[in-house]
Amino acid sequence: MRKLNALCDYAGTGAGYRFLGSPTLRINGFDVEHEARTQNSFDLGCRTYLDGSQRYRPYFLLGAVIALGFAARCIFRPASACKPGEACVLPKTRHLYKRMFGITVLLVLVACAFPYVARFFY
Repeated sequence: MRKLNALCDYAGTGAGYRFLGSPTLRINGFDVEHEARTQNSFDLGCRTYLDGSQRYRPYFLLGAVIALGFAARCIFRPASACKPGEACVLPKTRHLYKRMFGITVLLVLVACAFPYVARFFY
């Protein structure tokens, strides 16, 4: 395996190396991202690699939403529905569960919105 470190400080140098962005990874002279091998636009910007898991993203998000629904059903049930001695009877515990649930919902929302807002950071 040969490693080449090249300084691409302007677009002409990038086109000469067929530089698609930073980092560019090649094995035996071929780009590791199969779709990029035929690309003819060269750039000095940041490059992200998408793997095949992106097509499953909606299913993972749907699973997360369904799991959140089941969790909400348990967390937001009335305290009278809890059996004596269970943790959900204690007000402090109920408040902590609700707070942790809110944080989890925020994380799922970030996961949903990330592909749409990530382009503003590159």
